[in-house]
Amino acid sequence: MKILAIRGKNLASLEGEFEVDFTVEPLRSAGVFAITGSTGAGKTTILDAMCIALYERSPRLESIKNSTTIEEFGKSAIRENDARTILRKGKHEGYAEVDFLAINGHRYRIRWSVSRANKKSNGNFRPSSYDLTDLDSGEHRSMKTTEFKATMPQLIGLEYEQFTRAVLLAQGNFAAFLKAEENEKAEILETLTGAEIYSRISALIYRWAQDAAMDLKLIDEKRRTLQLLEDSELEELKRECGVLKTEQDECNAKSDVLKIKKTWFERAAQLSLQLTEAEEQQRVTKEKLLEMQPVIQRLQLIDSVQQIRDDYTALRSLKEQYRKDNVQLAELNGLLNLKSADLEKSTKAVEEAVTKQEQANSEVLAAQPLIIEAARLEKLLANDSNLLSEVKDGIAPVLVERNRLVTEIEKSNNRITAATAEQENINKWFGKHEGFAAVIPMIPSIIANIKAANNDRMQIVQKSKSLASATGLLEDYEKQLVVAQQNDEKLKQTMSSEIATLRKRLVEGEACPVCGSRHHEVVQIAEHQLLEKELEEAREKSRLLLNSLESGIKDRRSEIDRLNSAIELHNEAIANYYKANIGYMAGIDDADALLARNGI
Repeated sequence: MKILAIRGKNLASLEGEFEVDFTVEPLRSAGVFAITGSTGAGKTTILDAMCIALYERSPRLESIKNSTTIEEFGKSAIRENDARTILRKGKHEGYAEVDFLAINGHRYRIRWSVSRANKKSNGNFRPSSYDLTDLDSGEHRSMKTTEFKATMPQLIGLEYEQFTRAVLLAQGNFAAFLKAEENEKAEILETLTGAEIYSRISALIYRWAQDAAMDLKLIDEKRRTLQLLEDSELEELKRECGVLKTEQDECNAKSDVLKIKKTWFERAAQLSLQLTEAEEQQRVTKEKLLEMQPVIQRLQLIDSVQQIRDDYTALRSLKEQYRKDNVQLAELNGLLNLKSADLEKSTKAVEEAVTKQEQANSEVLAAQPLIIEAARLEKLLANDSNLLSEVKDGIAPVLVERNRLVTEIEKSNNRITAATAEQENINKWFGKHEGFAAVIPMIPSIIANIKAANNDRMQIVQKSKSLASATGLLEDYEKQLVVAQQNDEKLKQTMSSEIATLRKRLVEGEACPVCGSRHHEVVQIAEHQLLEKELEEAREKSRLLLNSLESGIKDRRSEIDRLNSAIELHNEAIANYYKANIGYMAGIDDADALLARNGI
C-alpha cells in the first residue's frame, strides 16, 4: 500500500481546497521530507484528512475520551469525536480525498464528503458519503458506511489500529508501537514488508524436514530387518529375474499388439458415434426444414409480391389509359358519324345536280324555246359544281381523320387485349395470394410513411448533434461558473488598503478598537490589498461575469430541454408510422420483418 496524493477542502484550519501530490516533483523524487509550519497552520489537518478519507477516524479525534454531545455544530447534536466535526466553522461542505496504491496493484481514489442541510453553515449535518474510484479501470461506486468500513481495510491491507502504529505514528504514539506485543508487532512488520511469505516458507520447510526424518527412520528400520543372501541364492534369484524379464518382454509385445487393437476399436466406436450423431443432426435439420417450410413459403410470397408491384402499378396505368382511350374513341365515333352524314348529303346534292344537267341537255336539243331555261339551269349547274368541289374538298380531311381514327382504334384494341391478358395473369396471381389484395392499394401510403419516418430519423440525428453541442457548451459554462465563483469569493475576502492597515495592528488577546472582541479570526485573510475603488471595480466585473454565465447556463438548459422534447416527438411520430403500416398490412404474416427490410 502506498499513498499517492492527499486532498481536502474546508477542513479544520485549512480553508478552501488543498492538495499534496507525491507523484509530481519535488515530492516524487524526495526520499525524506518534512511538513513544517507554525502552530495551527494545518500540519496535523493534512494527516487527519488522510486518516478520515481511509478510515473515517483520526488519532486527534480518537484522543478525545468520553466525548460528550455538543450542540454547536447544528440543530441536531453530534459527539465531539465525530469525524464530521473536522468541517471548518462557517462552511457548509468539505471533503477529504486520498489517492493510493492498493495491495492488489490497482490505483484507487477514495473521497469522504461532509455537508450541511440547505447549504447553510448552521444547518444540520448530513450523513457522510463515500465514493471509491478505480483510477486504472475508471470504475466508480458510492458506498454506504458498512461497505466502506469493510472494503477499505481489504484494499489497504491494514486495520486502522495497525495503520496508526506502523504507517502513521501520531504525536507521542511512537512508543505505543515499540511497546506493542511481540506477536502484534511481528504481524504489523510482516504486513508492511511482505515478510509473511518467509514465515510460510519456514513452516513448510519444517514440515518437509519432519516428513523426511520420519521416512528415514522407516528406511533404517526396514534396513535392519533385511538379511544378506548366499551366493547360490543370489544366482538363483538372478536366473529367476532373467526368466521373468523374458516373460515381461513377451507380455510387453502382446500388450503393444493389444494396445493397437484397442486403438482400432476405440476409433471404430468413435466413428460409429460420430456417424450416429451426424444422422441425428441430419434428422433434426430435416425436421427444422419442414418446420420452417411455411416461413420459407411466406418469404417467397413476399418476394414475389415485390417483383409484381411495378407490374401492378403499370396495369393500373394501362386501365386508366384504356378508359381514356374508350372516351376518346366514343368522341371520335360521334364526329365520324357527323362527317359521314355531311358526306352523304353532299353526295346526294351532286347526284341531283348531274341529273338536272342531263335533263337540261335533253331539253336544249328538244326545244329551242327552252334555251332561256337552259341558261338558267347552266347557272344553277355552275353553282352546283362549285358546291360539289367544296364538298369534295371537305371530304378529303374527313377521310384522313377517319383513317387516323381507325389506326388509333386498332392500337387501342391491341393495348386493351394486352392489358386484358395481363389483368387475367394478375387476377390468377391474386387468386393464389388473396392476402395481398388488400395491401396493394395501400402501398403508396406505406411508402409515404416510410419516407416520413426516415425524415424523422434524419431530424433526430441533426437534433442529437445540436444536443451534444449544447451539452458541451453547458459543461464549459458550468466550469467557468465554478472558477468565477471562486474568484468572486476571493474578492469578497480581499481587503482594502485602509482596512488591511487596521487589521495588521490587531493583537490576539487584546480588544479590537472597533468591535471590542479579543479574538481576531480574520487576521489570516488574504494578504494582498487593493485600493477601495479598484476593489469595487473588480467586484462589479466579477458580478457581471457571474450573471452572464448563469444566464448562459439557463439558456443552454432550456435549449437542451427543447431538443429532448423534439427528439421525443420525432420518436413518437416514427412509432405512429410503424403502427399505421402494421395496420395496413394486417393480413400479412411477418409484416414486421417486411417493414424492417424496407426501412421502418
